Amino acid sequence: MAIKQTSFGGWVIEGDTHISKWAEERGRIDSDGYLLPHIISLIKTGDVVIDVGANIGDHTIAYLEAVGDEGTVYAFEPQPEAYECLIRNCGDRPTFFCAAALDQRKEVSINLLDNRGASFIVEGSGGISGFPIDDLEIDKVDLIKIDVEGAELKVLSGASRTISRCKPKIVIEINRGHLSRFECSPEIIFDWLDKFGYKWCPIHEDTDVVCSPQFDVLATPK
Repeated sequence: MAIKQTSFGGWVIEGDTHISKWAEERGRIDSDGYLLPHIISLIKTGDVVIDVGANIGDHTIAYLEAVGDEGTVYAFEPQPEAYECLIRNCGDRPTFFCAAALDQRKEVSINLLDNRGASFIVEGSGGISGFPIDDLEIDKVDLIKIDVEGAELKVLSGASRTISRCKPKIVIEINRGHLSRFECSPEIIFDWLDKFGYKWCPIHEDTDVVCSPQFDVLATPK
């Protein structure tokens, strides 16, 4: 797929069936009215935010505005086309990485889907770099958002020292089917959070966490 500039100036992935399509239809990159407002309410001026699974910058652009000039946003996006849109929409910043956030330094591949936001990493030397968030040795982190189509535990494990030190709020997408790709489950994620001194709750109060195939949670220090 190629990228293109929209009539309102934002950059999207041509042919993407979801996030890019919605952005173009709604006339703005930060077009998510379901989850994004909840996350923005957690961010203050001067905060440090890590966006893992940044896609075209549909959340990143709003995080940058929320933290202001005194804050910092780190962004991970391993898909080259999505990353190109990200830096065109948000600026080419030294804290943006065309890489996967993992539990170790390694090269991986990506299984690309028509819904680019549902694409996921797979084992193999596919030219996609990956490394742990801990390798960045960030002194202050206030919030981490993780949406990586099943590899959430790899992200958490690779950020364990950062999380232990900084105690950030963590927003995680939980998708049972996607987690199973990596021999993981919601229960394993929740056990990990408990081990690191976190409690969690669904972001949307009407969520049935037992029956819902996908939902978002907010984890905060106990």
